[in-house]
Amino acid sequence: ARGFYLKGDTNCNATGFLKRASELLNNKLFSDVQIQVKDGNNHKTFPAHKLFLAMGSQEFANMFYKTGESPSNIKIFDYKPQTVYSMLKFLYTDILDFTSIKHAKEVYSLAKKYDVKDLLTECSIFLSKEETTLENIFDKYEFALSENLPDALRICRNLVSSQTMTVLKSPQFEQASMAVVEDILKLDYLSVMNELEVIDAAIRWAQQECYRRSSFTENLRICLYPLFKHLRFLALSADEFCDLVERNDNILNSHESSILTMSILGGSTNRIPPGFSSNSCPRKFPVNAILTTSDHLLESNNSSDKNASLTRDINLDGDFEKPIGKTEKFDL
Repeated sequence: ARGFYLKGDTNCNATGFLKRASELLNNKLFSDVQIQVKDGNNHKTFPAHKLFLAMGSQEFANMFYKTGESPSNIKIFDYKPQTVYSMLKFLYTDILDFTSIKHAKEVYSLAKKYDVKDLLTECSIFLSKEETTLENIFDKYEFALSENLPDALRICRNLVSSQTMTVLKSPQFEQASMAVVEDILKLDYLSVMNELEVIDAAIRWAQQECYRRSSFTENLRICLYPLFKHLRFLALSADEFCDLVERNDNILNSHESSILTMSILGGSTNRIPPGFSSNSCPRKFPVNAILTTSDHLLESNNSSDKNASLTRDINLDGDFEKPIGKTEKFDL
């Protein structure tokens, strides 16, 4: 009699059980369930095996073995065929084939839907280890926040802390989500010369947010107001604050401007308007940003800045989210 011919859909180099399992991936042989994928105009059907799916997924295990009926067809909508195939490949072979952070995010979402815990872990590791760049940081940052991925979140925060002005001046920052912008503004460690740079960046973001909401700049205050509680107006000098208000006369009302000015001059935070930060401390300078500070100063049009001295709290262990107690002075 003619034997079965295993012809799988993977180039797995494994031996033993994984080799045999890989040959069943996307193979109709012994298949007892079909996974039908539809994402817009993309349609794909994958033959699969209930036992393999159930071994790696609690959701599939419940679906096939803990209910009265065991479906022979599973429909997955709103996920790309490539995303579904990546999950299946992992379930059969333990192999990951992420092509980008976006791809890893999509696989993570699918793995979460079907409770594939090992795949969730591997996606989190990939997102943490994959190089973070200006092109992908906001995509990674938002996902790390929404899914509470501490390692990826720490990497994003530390990059923002050490290269703050590069991040804040980028076009990508102006397109970032409110959640990401808020998280950045909460950071105590930022490599900025003063709070004015942070506030100006927040205003630029709010202007773009107004356009996205089709409300334009006459409603700039509406877009900016949720960020007031993270902006340290009291860390500005009186001259800096007055100049800020003069340049942006549509973000604060006269009452708020008056009270904030008096608080800056008098040093009291007892009468801060509701929704505003009472923090008057400058942002702390992360230690790994010291080497880039000279470049930052050279961008200034004020030649006197090039010979400035900078005093900042220096984080000695590189973890910008923890307070430290040593202060040093650097002559630049």
